[in-house]
Amino acid sequence: MQKTLYVHIGTGKTGTTALQDFFLLNCEKLQQLGVEYAKSGLVKNNHHLLCRNYLRKNVEVQANISSNLSQLNQEIIESSSRSFLISSEYFPGLSHIEILELKNEIKAEIIPIVYLRRQDEFLESWYAQIVKAYQNRDSIYLLKERLKKDGIFDYVTLTEEWSQVNDDKKVIVRAYEKEGFFKGNIFYDFINAIGLEINEEDLIFPSNDPNPSIRPNQIKLALELYDYCTPNQRKVLFSPIKNFRDSSTFFLSTSERQELINEFSDVNQKVAIKYLERNNLFINNLAKKSDVNENIITDCFFDQFIYSLFFNNKEVLNAIEDPIIKFLKIESQKYRLLDMHDVEMRLLQLAFLVRPNGKHINELLNNCVVKKFEL
Repeated sequence: MQKTLYVHIGTGKTGTTALQDFFLLNCEKLQQLGVEYAKSGLVKNNHHLLCRNYLRKNVEVQANISSNLSQLNQEIIESSSRSFLISSEYFPGLSHIEILELKNEIKAEIIPIVYLRRQDEFLESWYAQIVKAYQNRDSIYLLKERLKKDGIFDYVTLTEEWSQVNDDKKVIVRAYEKEGFFKGNIFYDFINAIGLEINEEDLIFPSNDPNPSIRPNQIKLALELYDYCTPNQRKVLFSPIKNFRDSSTFFLSTSERQELINEFSDVNQKVAIKYLERNNLFINNLAKKSDVNENIITDCFFDQFIYSLFFNNKEVLNAIEDPIIKFLKIESQKYRLLDMHDVEMRLLQLAFLVRPNGKHINELLNNCVVKKFEL
């Protein structure tokens, strides 16, 4: 009996972690239906240890991957299940030779499954992720050029490379957009993609977002405070903050995002025609309109941040009090030199709210009040 190995290759920022949690939570139900979430190379909820692109320079890990691939092949041969599933968002980074290694090592029909996200949304989400995870201070424009140079936005090349993994050039391509998901849900969409029918009541869904993101304005704020922080304070600022709502949505302007969409429209159309038999890979090819304000001080985001923590999360405010005070004092003096005394006073009032007993803050605030009345 010919067996099938589904290789979920992500891509990154397409709900991969949530899907991996879903696979693990429902592994027994999936197995009953003949699809086994493979045990070989499984670490926590994913199969990074079946992927050469994971910790490439670590000799021990690479040797472990060789062993795990062999174990996976044996698991498939010995199991009564007809289909298997592995998942890692590191798979898109495999070279042509490494993809063929997977084909040659595993005695089953290998079918890649890939979720593709519109390039502008992928860039925005990926930038937020790497800043949060690594506290990276590079600009989003630098990341955009790096991703373009590395071919990450070229979905034609990605799908064609992975089509080499089976003789029939099969690749299951899904667009990562809620409007196009089967039943409006990525979990149902994946189940539908591999041809299973499962009653909704039989499934278990992850209770929380396993990889919550932080929004653009919080990231801008964290980067502004970076030099004033200890490592622990940076960790606080680059993590989701309870009871704090940041309504900002984008780093790039509407026109910048639309330009990126247009740049890859032909690439996306080729993928759509070949794998989905339609002209458009994504239902919507218009960038969402949004005003992007680079200055978190003049647009009062900093004020919202301080007041939110003051009333809803004093513990976090106390943890990052020192860098906030240092930043506010320095910034207030910048606006003083620019004769923008309303902004100067606003910043000093925020500093007073955070540290009402600060002698220097009181002196600066009094001087600001006097100066304003003189004017």
